Amino acid sequence: MGEIFSSARQLLRWANEDIKSLEAASETFLRNNPYSFRTEFDSETGETLLKLKMAPVPNEICKLASHALWDIKHALDHATCAAVVAAGGTQDVDIHFPIRSHLNDFNSALKATVKKSTALKYPALLHDTLRSFEPYPTGNGYSGGSDDFCALSKLANTTKHSIALAAVPQFDIASISDSGAGGVEKDFRELG
Repeated sequence: MGEIFSSARQLLRWANEDIKSLEAASETFLRNNPYSFRTEFDSETGETLLKLKMAPVPNEICKLASHALWDIKHALDHATCAAVVAAGGTQDVDIHFPIRSHLNDFNSALKATVKKSTALKYPALLHDTLRSFEPYPTGNGYSGGSDDFCALSKLANTTKHSIALAAVPQFDIASISDSGAGGVEKDFRELG
């Protein structure tokens, strides 16, 4: 029985290796202080702007993050396919870990049948296990859900046929201005 899950286990091992390498590469990158600050006077507003320049994130970091993400998503799909076969189901080409847009969509996926058949795509024996993951977003009108599974799926699927993950720095400081009283006044409004 364990052999049918070997592909999923291997993908998880690779993801774990990539995550460890990603952590080490990220620590090295950040340890080298990959940023610089400079001030610039804005003549229109009369304010002094504090600008941050970030060094480009190394390709190795983006590659490792992308591969770990894809391997985790693929491991879920491989394990689901193996579980379907182990539960007596048919190995359909459209079997994936059933991450769905809402609870009703997930329940419909559990009732779906294999093409040209009355057999369930996901055998009833697996329904409770699949339900336990709550692979749909949290939402109004129902309890449960896993936004983490949904984010994983969205990231993996949006980068699958296009570019890999890219690092884009984001900051929450809207402005810092001199208070005129010998101190600095900080305004930490959320940027939307």
